[in-house]
Amino acid sequence: MNKAIVAVLLAAVVGAGIYLYTSRPDPQAEPDATGVPPGAEKPEEPPRYYVPVTDAQPSVGPDDALVTIVEFSDFGCVYCARMVDTLNELREQYGDNVRIVWRNMPADMHPNAEAASRLAMEAYSQSGDEVFWQVHDTLFDNIEKGLDDEFLQDVAREFGLDPAQVLDGNAQASVVNEDIELGVKLGLPGTPVYFVNGIEVQGAIPRPMFRSIVEHEIASGTALVESGVPKAEVYATLIKDGQREADPLPDEIEAPDLEYQSK
Repeated sequence: MNKAIVAVLLAAVVGAGIYLYTSRPDPQAEPDATGVPPGAEKPEEPPRYYVPVTDAQPSVGPDDALVTIVEFSDFGCVYCARMVDTLNELREQYGDNVRIVWRNMPADMHPNAEAASRLAMEAYSQSGDEVFWQVHDTLFDNIEKGLDDEFLQDVAREFGLDPAQVLDGNAQASVVNEDIELGVKLGLPGTPVYFVNGIEVQGAIPRPMFRSIVEHEIASGTALVESGVPKAEVYATLIKDGQREADPLPDEIEAPDLEYQSK
């Protein structure tokens, strides 16, 4: 496995409060208030990234949720499709504590993924969040069809969109490109990638791990609210000092050879 991905996964686990011990703790010792046994070193939490959320991105969940998950995803990516149920489960389990925000990251290796992103974003532009997520579910539910032209045309017509305008023109191309540019700036190696209150989580991770990360961030948000930060400002407060771009990879790690679709 790529060392960079391993590092991020470990960081995600640490961020969730599942600590890795660098020394053997006394098995008889009582943990402290953080849950770390005496004699064990608590590592630093992973960095947060500045990932802005505006009205230009489709979302589900309240704006003042304690946890904002920004997903960079690709309608042609099977791993992204596999995570749909996980994200839905998080919304069901944690309710108004979680907001999910969509950003497009179509890769060249997935034919018509960029066109699918433009279709979904045009649905959002014309009809808002509810219809966007309906298109989102339709595209991922039928991913085995390969996003071929006929299928995308049928989806466009189903949701009252002009197939020629959406699929053959440049409708929403600039919006999709802005997402891609942000993803490249953040150094995303592929999809799916999630920023949970700014903490980067890569790949189709197990549900228990994702739940742990969300619960950790609910606690982070709750602490801010108790300190006097309005709920509506929790996300902005957590990410305001976050990294604006990815750190350079170490010399021994090669950058992924990925190309992203844009017009």
